[in-house]
Amino acid sequence: MKLGFVVAIMLASACSSSSGPSSDAASGSGSDVTLTINNYLAWCTVTEQSAAFSMTKTFPKGTVVSLDATPASSAFVWGYWTGTDGDTTGTHDTNMMTTVTMSADKMVLACCPDPPPASQTCP
Repeated sequence: MKLGFVVAIMLASACSSSSGPSSDAASGSGSDVTLTINNYLAWCTVTEQSAAFSMTKTFPKGTVVSLDATPASSAFVWGYWTGTDGDTTGTHDTNMMTTVTMSADKMVLACCPDPPPASQTCP
């Protein structure tokens, strides 16, 4: 009788162990990365994936995130993005619509400064 009880416990133990992916791996949490958007002094109106942006958001690694920015009012002009896929030169990404490929945690900045000849610029 003891042997049957021991075998039953061993079988139950073996059945409860998982040979599949852990819940962390299945949910993708191990491969998520964070996008942080800095809308400098709120001078721009920013959308992320065609919705109002949130300052930080998590995406699965490899996601291409669409961003769009316009000046928040007529007191500002469109300037540039930093940290986007198009930010490859010293003048940054001057496209109002752009993308960020989430290969790692990323931080982008949207800049809508005062119109020229004002000296106020984004960092």
